[in-house]
Amino acid sequence: SKQRAHRMVHDWRSALAHRVVSPLARPCLVPRERRFIIAGQGDRIAPPPGAVLLWRHWEEPAIYWRPRGHLTTARSADYNEYLAGILQMSGLTTPITMPVSR
Repeated sequence: SKQRAHRMVHDWRSALAHRVVSPLARPCLVPRERRFIIAGQGDRIAPPPGAVLLWRHWEEPAIYWRPRGHLTTARSADYNEYLAGILQMSGLTTPITMPVSR
């Protein structure tokens, strides 16, 4: 039957691989100075109280509050500048230099 075939493919290993894992369930392995949180004040998917719990769990790293929701948080120049600064500070990018036109 279809149910039996489904059970054969999706056993306890599948359930383990697909379970939701909270970032609060484990210690953060990233050094504190490289931890950053961007949170939306109007976020209904990851509400502000959850961001505060994560902030505390990660030993209160830098947090950037945006007056927006989950999907609209990233739509602004100041967000882009903040994110670029984080990536540079973390050594994950290099400064962008614009070519000089002659």
